[in-house]
Amino acid sequence: MLVLHVSPGSTTHTRFAFAVGKNVGNSVVRHRVTRQLRHLAKENSEKLPIVSDVVVRALPGCSSASFEQLRESFLVAASKASA
Repeated sequence: MLVLHVSPGSTTHTRFAFAVGKNVGNSVVRHRVTRQLRHLAKENSEKLPIVSDVVVRALPGCSSASFEQLRESFLVAASKASA
């Protein structure tokens, strides 16, 4: 459901960018998914390298996923990205 791209950052903290395209849903759905992802990123930022730039890409399945499913997908993607 989610793909994380992590690269070394040029600042002193971790920065996040969210890519939620039209294939996820209409504007209301995309903004809901973005808000949920922003919350998950803030909650789980310690699981990623300290100084990094992270792009979180939402795939179409995110539109019908519950918050818990997004959380699980985020944690799996974060563990793969930090490995």
